[in-house]
Parts: sequence; C-alpha cells; structure tokens
Amino acid sequence: MFFSADLKMQFPLLTAIKSICYHNKNIHFHLLNKEYPEEWFDWLNQKLALLGSCIENVKIQGNFAENHHLPHINEATYYRLLIPTSAAEKALYLDCDLVVNTDLLPLYQTDLGDNYLAATVDGVLNYTDHCYYEFPDLKPYFNAGMLLFNQDKWKREGLVEKALAMAGQYNFYYCDQDLLNALCLKRWLAVDPKWNYQVAAEWGMPAEGNIDYDGYADYLKTKESVPHIIHFTGPHKPWADNLQQPFREYYWFYFRLEWQEIFARHGLE
Repeated sequence: MFFSADLKMQFPLLTAIKSICYHNKNIHFHLLNKEYPEEWFDWLNQKLALLGSCIENVKIQGNFAENHHLPHINEATYYRLLIPTSAAEKALYLDCDLVVNTDLLPLYQTDLGDNYLAATVDGVLNYTDHCYYEFPDLKPYFNAGMLLFNQDKWKREGLVEKALAMAGQYNFYYCDQDLLNALCLKRWLAVDPKWNYQVAAEWGMPAEGNIDYDGYADYLKTKESVPHIIHFTGPHKPWADNLQQPFREYYWFYFRLEWQEIFARHGLE
C-alpha cells in the first residue's frame, strides 16, 4: 500500500494509517516522500510490527516542484506516478486526506483484467464539462485518491515514462489526476464509489454548465450508508476548519484513537 506526502500532512497521514490498521493487519506500507526522518519510521514501525505490518521509507529523487499544483495540492501528488516501478503485482495507492472503515482485501483482490488501474468516478468532474483542447474527451473521469495499479500493464507499456513526459509537457489544472485520466482514458475499471466517497461533492458542483444531474444525484446516494473509504476532498479539511462536511466525525474518531485500542481490537492486549 502506498502513500505520498510531505511533512505538513504527517497528522492526517497518521490518522489514515491508524484507520487502516483498525480494520486490517499484515499491511506493507510505503511512503513516497522527501522529508520524513528515519526516526519517524522507526517509531511507527515499532507500532506496526505488533500488527504484522511495516512502513517503508521510499525517498523520491525527482523534482516535481515546477509542475502545476493547486493551493491545497502540492508537489507530493506527483510522486504516485512512480508507484508502478515497484515490484508488486498490484499496488494500492491512497491519498492521506482520507479514512478507511473496512477490510481492504476485497478491494485489493479486484480483477483488473487488461485495465491500467481501478478507481472510482469523481463525484464532481465526472458529471461536468471538464476537458482540454488536446484531450476533448475525458469521460468517464476518475478521482485519483484511490488507485489500484495494474503494475504489469504499466511496466510492459512503459506508462511511467509516458506519464512523466506528459507531466513535463502539459499544464493540467487538476495536476496528475487530469494527467492520469488522459493517459488511462477508457482503460480503467470503475469500482463502487463507496471505495472513495469524496465529501466535497456535496458543495463542489458548479452552479451552471452542462451537468449530468441524474448521475450526480446517484453518486450522492453513496453517503446513505457509511462509505468504505471517506475522502476529504477539496480545500476544506476536518483538521483545518469548522466546515460541517459529511463524516468529519470519522476523521476525529481515528485521529483520537490510541494505538493500544487498535491492538485490543485485534486481540493483542
């Protein structure tokens, strides 16, 4: 399992990891980063070892600082483009501004077939006009906060190299998410939105334009039960402001969770 983050996101990242560990064991985490010290990994690995898990320090050497990014999205978002260079047959990537509420094994066991990756539709951009002159058709459009990579396909078709070339050539507004949608157009598998419910869909829809209101309404039905993965998309985060977005209480539950409570849930008292 892969994350990418800078030090500013260390507390949301730890909250995401605790949420995963509350429901899962035997996880090999990888953190793509430039800044985290070895002591941070030593401390966390002492906790994870009791759950049969570990976290690996994957230092990024490339420079993505010149690539376009939004105020709430920084250079670290581009690190995930390098994930398919790892040895695993499949690689599950998660953003660090989310929490997990279930066993992730059924998601990981998804049959990818010949698709480049599995993802969920974006709760806003899939239902609105969003494209570029060079890429006039980006539908269906996925959110990149949860990606299950088909590593073999990426390696055999040289997709990492193609992605890095596109990152240098195009100035995508939504950064590498747009890039990945252009690269994987019609070659990705849509899984149930409950595997990446984006809370900003509640308020992110434009007031006008060519909008698929029926599809958007169906997407919002995902929140009628607690999603498997709750993704706090957009600039408003439960740890940064008081906006009453859906499911913010789940972030704070996992944030406050003590490691001893996680161990006890797995019978490790």
